[in-house]
Amino acid sequence: MSATRPGNESRSESSIRPRASYDAPDIVTAVYRHTFRILEWSWLRILTGWLRDVFQRCTPEFAEPFTLPPGRTPRHRIDMAIILATMFFCLGMTATLAALSKTWWPSPDPQVLHWASDRWNIFLYAAVCPLYVWLCLRLLIVSIERPAAQAAATTPSPPPVLRLFLSIFLILLFSSTLITSYVSDAANPGIIEYRYWFFDDLNGVRVLNAAGLYYIVLNFSLLMLTFIGGASFIAVSIDGMTLARALTSGSSVTDFERFRSQIDRLVRAYRLGVSLVFCYAVNLIVWKFSPLGPTGNLQIAGALFTLIGLFFVAVPRRFVQHLWAEYCIRRAQVLGESCDGEVYRDVVSSRDRRFLGLLQLLCIGGWFDVFYDIPMNPAYYISLLFKA
Repeated sequence: MSATRPGNESRSESSIRPRASYDAPDIVTAVYRHTFRILEWSWLRILTGWLRDVFQRCTPEFAEPFTLPPGRTPRHRIDMAIILATMFFCLGMTATLAALSKTWWPSPDPQVLHWASDRWNIFLYAAVCPLYVWLCLRLLIVSIERPAAQAAATTPSPPPVLRLFLSIFLILLFSSTLITSYVSDAANPGIIEYRYWFFDDLNGVRVLNAAGLYYIVLNFSLLMLTFIGGASFIAVSIDGMTLARALTSGSSVTDFERFRSQIDRLVRAYRLGVSLVFCYAVNLIVWKFSPLGPTGNLQIAGALFTLIGLFFVAVPRRFVQHLWAEYCIRRAQVLGESCDGEVYRDVVSSRDRRFLGLLQLLCIGGWFDVFYDIPMNPAYYISLLFKA
C-alpha cells in the first residue's frame, strides 16, 4: 500500500493532468502539437496565438499543455494587428478607392487593367506586403532596444544625432525620388502598355484618380518603411559587431553560450533580415512578371537587392563567428588547451539555421535564374562543354 506524502496532493494532481492530455494517443493532439512545432520555427509563429485560441475553445482539454508563457500572448496580438492593418490599408483601401473611381471591375477595353484583374498587386498586397511590413517594424524595434548587458559592455557615447539626421534625410530623398520615377514610368504609354486602375484617361493622357493618389501615398510609405528596415538592420549590425569585437578583445567571455547571449540582438536582427530578403525576392520577381515590369525602378531595386540582400546580410554573422574563432585560438594558446570543438560554432541555433538556410538557398538559387535569366542548373553548364 502506497501513501502520498502530506502536502504533495495538489502537486501530484496538477502534474498528472497535463501529462495525461499531452501524451494522449489522439490524432487531434498529435496534429496540434506538431503543427505548432513547425510554426514556431519561422515567422509563421505570428499565427500561433490565434490558432491556440480557436483550438482551446473547441477542445480545451487538449490545449491546456500548449498554453503560451504569460509574456508572449500580447506580442502575438500586436503582430496579428500589424498584419491585418497592413492588409486593410494595402488591399481594402485600394479596392474601395478603385470602386469609387469606377476602375474596380474589368471593362471591355483590353488596354485597361482594372483592380480586380491586377492579380500581381492583389497577391503582393494580400501576402507579401503584410509580411515585410511586420519584419521591418520588428527590425526597427530591435534597433531601438538597448539590453543592459550590451549597454554595460560598450563605452558610453553621445547620441548619434548626425547619423540619425542623415539617415532620415537619405530615406526621404530616395523614397520621394524613386516613387516619382515609378509613377512617371507607369503614366507613360510608351513604357507601360496597359492603363492601370489608378489612372483615368483624359483626352488620351493618363491622369491620377482618387485611387492613384492613394496609390502614391501607399507605395511611398512602403518604400520608406523598406529603407527604415534596412537602416535598422545596418545599425544593429554595426552595434553587434562592435560589441563582439569588444567582448573577444578582453577576457570577460568564458564560453560560447555567454558570448551568443550577449550578442542576441544581432542574432535576432539576422533572422529578421534573412526573412525580409526572402520577402523582397518574391516581391521583385512578381513585379518583374507584372505589366509594370518595364519600369526603370525594377532594375535599380534588383541591383540593390543583389548587392545588399544576397551578400551584405550574411556579413555580420560571419564576422562575429570569425571573431569568436580568433578568440578561441588565442585563449587556447595562452592556456595550452585544445579548442577544436569551440572554434567552429554558429551564433544561430540549429533550428533557425535550417530554416534560414532554406530561405537563402531559395533566394540564391531562384534569384539569378528568374530575375536575370542566368541558369543555375549545373547540368546546363556541363552540357555546354559537350555541344558541337
